[in-house]
Amino acid sequence: YRHLSYAAVAMRVRHYADHLAALGAERGQRVAILSKNRAEWEMADLACQKLGLISVSRFSTLPASQVGTILADCGAAFIFVSDAKQLGKIAEIAADLPELKTAIAFDTAPSVAVPVTTPLPTWPPMRRAGSRSPQPT
Repeated sequence: YRHLSYAAVAMRVRHYADHLAALGAERGQRVAILSKNRAEWEMADLACQKLGLISVSRFSTLPASQVGTILADCGAAFIFVSDAKQLGKIAEIAADLPELKTAIAFDTAPSVAVPVTTPLPTWPPMRRAGSRSPQPT
């Protein structure tokens, strides 16, 4: 368990929303979230709401083929992934998802590259070394 203040959550939501906007996200687009339950999942969903995007959540236990079917059906332009394992699933199916522009990893320095039209961005560190609470970036 780790405590996050409302101010820290609001800061991260703004950061995620600003990042999506910088990537070209437009009101009404779909953004998928492929992650286990974690605080960043909720913050990504709130960022989508802030920008008028439609979030489409997926169970992290689904195999790549099922994730691909769902992403193709909803036409997601962006996807948040929790880690390299989830990113690997996207790497397997990205060629079949022409509308998918960018995969965004919650964890920094993922080990798998995703062949999408925009380079894979990662979040800047949210905590400074030795800090228990998020710091502004």
